Amino acid sequence: DQNHDQNHDQNHDQNHDQNQNQNVARAETLFAAAFAAYELACARCDSRAGDDLAGLLMDWGVGHASHARVLADAGGVCDADVAARALEACERAFEKLARAAEFGVGDVDAHVALGEAHRARSDVLRAMAGIEARRRMETSCPESLDRSTRSPDDLFADADAALARVSDPDHPHPLGFAMALRLDSRHLDALVGAAECHVERGKMRVSFQPSENPSRNGDDSKAHFARGWATYRVALEGPLLFPDDRVDPGWASDRLEMAYNAACAACLAGDLDAGERLLESVVECDDTTREAIAADADLEALRSRRTFAGVPPGG
Repeated sequence: DQNHDQNHDQNHDQNHDQNQNQNVARAETLFAAAFAAYELACARCDSRAGDDLAGLLMDWGVGHASHARVLADAGGVCDADVAARALEACERAFEKLARAAEFGVGDVDAHVALGEAHRARSDVLRAMAGIEARRRMETSCPESLDRSTRSPDDLFADADAALARVSDPDHPHPLGFAMALRLDSRHLDALVGAAECHVERGKMRVSFQPSENPSRNGDDSKAHFARGWATYRVALEGPLLFPDDRVDPGWASDRLEMAYNAACAACLAGDLDAGERLLESVVECDDTTREAIAADADLEALRSRRTFAGVPPGG
């Protein structure tokens, strides 16, 4: 019976991997066709005739960033070749989006899209760092490790640096959300993107301990969570302080998602009162979030509060 169960699990895993590989292959075929179409469209584009070359380049770059995320989300970073393709897709996204920003001078959206592309690259590098760290822990003979493979610390530092540059407007060489905020300090998408980067940097320090100065990560994570929550607060106050189209999050689902993520940032930063108020508002609008609250590790500190009616104490 035990052998039968093991064989069943192995067959299930093999079928899952095979289906996943087929889905990725189909997705890459569609991406390739889309990129060929973008290339042809750009070749035929005439800016002097009023064609939107900047918009085409931005959409093309966003497509490459989506390609990278598809590879990463499919678990492809476990394979060195697929991970390399994901990083190459990010580089292509950077090139197209940088050109879009050049053609569309002052276009904040191109910089926001570039910020999302850098987040995609950070996600790939972070996944690679985790996989490499586990592989090294499971290796009984460290001498057998491939010295050409990047270390977890190196991958982690690269992933963190990517987020730092796109989230901090005071960075000496800002990109993405940071540059967008220099152009428009109250641009909602840029604020939310920067806030998410700060929160991600905090989570990275909680989940990944570098080989040098691991104790420093606790203080760093708190600082990043605090900055993420502070940036979310500016985003949340925007529609009240500056009532114009640029700060309207649009669909109700987008508003709820922003409020939920802001509540998570507040809880991680230790502002449980604010997190509770935000979540209660979200729960009133959409009861399906109760299940998400009960399972969300970001809200662990809030679930122990008996005053919060969203979920029972302790989840």
